Amino acid sequence: MKIMDTTFARSTYEVTVAGSILYEAAMGIAAITYPEIHHSLERDRPHWDKVQAGLSEDLKKELDYARKHNTWKVLLDLIDESGCSEKEDFQAYVRSLEVDELKERAFPYLGASLEMKVGPAVRGDRDAVQDLLNAVEGHLFFPGLVKFLSEVDGEMLREHVMKLVDRWCEEVMAKDRQAIIEIIMRDMDSKRAMLEKLDPEAFVSWVLGGEGYRPEPAVTKVLLVPQISYRPWVIQAERPDTKVFFYPVADESLSETEDVYKPPFLLVQKYKALGDETRLRMVKLLSEQNRTLKELTEILGMGKTTVHHHLRLLRSAKIVRAEGKGFTLSSDFPGTESSELDIYLGRER
Repeated sequence: MKIMDTTFARSTYEVTVAGSILYEAAMGIAAITYPEIHHSLERDRPHWDKVQAGLSEDLKKELDYARKHNTWKVLLDLIDESGCSEKEDFQAYVRSLEVDELKERAFPYLGASLEMKVGPAVRGDRDAVQDLLNAVEGHLFFPGLVKFLSEVDGEMLREHVMKLVDRWCEEVMAKDRQAIIEIIMRDMDSKRAMLEKLDPEAFVSWVLGGEGYRPEPAVTKVLLVPQISYRPWVIQAERPDTKVFFYPVADESLSETEDVYKPPFLLVQKYKALGDETRLRMVKLLSEQNRTLKELTEILGMGKTTVHHHLRLLRSAKIVRAEGKGFTLSSDFPGTESSELDIYLGRER
């Protein structure tokens, strides 16, 4: 059979770099409400413990609620939907929405085929809720979020979101607001300058530290959002037609004056991750083939929690990445570690 192809395959995507103090607020809330990952963050557990100790009881209550229901994700999605960059504009946007519309916009994007289920789900349609739950089965927190958003009182959700962002901005970010804005702006300026020199795919790979993103048929845009609180992690999200990456700002963006004696955080993470017998064994196992968490626990004779802890450190150092239901070595490992150390030491290669 002869076939004439009249389709058009899109070669790449459009890239936008956009950050704001609001996005950073949501990332800070995401970080403080996920203590299991604090050991792998640049701002580690002592930092977040200190932040927690200085909070009002009102904010602590909202953060407990956010941790229980993962409403940091709701906040991120609503900020993205609103297009707002300032707290006051965002609060006006949240106030303007009808209850059902607020809940619909707060729903995580699960793909075009499931969008028609969201409206009925927030209005109590049990079949629609079950269809959404079936679609997200096995996800780390989406099942709980879907159930929460289908049951929560809309006015209670509105009050929570508004109070959460208001108190976080006032109690945690107000003192350093200008410095945070300057860091974000420096990083966006440098990224936009580089975007003019690279094609979109090469640029995204460079921003994400070697983890590229190939075009998908349903994705026409990539949004890159600089963040400080979750360094060195990249947080991936999805919106209609758009893939979103909350990427860690570069070391050089953190200060107007460079400290030549301060080693790059990712370089420290790489050597820290490799300086352990168990993690080196995991690297060798993954160099042979991709493996699941279950396979690694069986081979290493360790509990899942322990193995998962080591995997988090290797992933935060960009040595290992998740792929499907398992894990694999990053495509560029081993790669630039020696060169990065030479650059830090001021040696020419």
